[in-house]
Amino acid sequence: MPLLSRGIFSLVYFLFLPLFTLCQPENYAFNDIRSALAEKPRFDWDVDSRNSFIASRRAGILGLRVGVNFDEVVRLGLGYNFLFTSITRDFQEGAGENVLSQDFRLRYGSLYGEYVYYRKQRLKMTLQMLLGIGGSQFKYEDSLGSIKSTSWRTVVLYEPHLIGDYTVLKYLSVGAGLGYRLTYSGDSFSRRSLNSPIYIIRANILIKKLYEDFNNKGQP
Repeated sequence: MPLLSRGIFSLVYFLFLPLFTLCQPENYAFNDIRSALAEKPRFDWDVDSRNSFIASRRAGILGLRVGVNFDEVVRLGLGYNFLFTSITRDFQEGAGENVLSQDFRLRYGSLYGEYVYYRKQRLKMTLQMLLGIGGSQFKYEDSLGSIKSTSWRTVVLYEPHLIGDYTVLKYLSVGAGLGYRLTYSGDSFSRRSLNSPIYIIRANILIKKLYEDFNNKGQP
């Protein structure tokens, strides 16, 4: 196996380690992924959103991703993710009785992998793994009206998701999924509050398919 192929396969193995621990080398999933990685990769990009809970409040994470796609079975790449909903907490300023509200901020880069383990007609089932590292902080306005923020604290995240998509029209699909976010951080709030179930509800315009059909239109 060429050096580059070995590196890619090692990366996939690491991302899907929970799956492979349940599989023997002769298992279908193992061979399916290995066969897909033998195909020529294509450039891939995506925008996704995931819903979870932080401090018992709904929290939306938006992710921007670029990577490669192997035969529409395996996707690998890098992403940038950030919290786009407002999460606040109250704290007491100094030794006084003045209570202020702090805005929680979270952003992280990620390494992601996807494996389409089932595809039949309009239904597609996907296992997605995401390993991220980034930071969290609080931003607030003090009693004098000055904007202040705490220092960024490192956050490490692991997110496995199971997602189903159904194509309802030629260029439109709807999907839903479940997952979980496991977090380690030096910040006590992040360590306590970021561990959460994840739920995904989405409607996708199949832009890539639309683009491919448009380019192929009129070709013999």
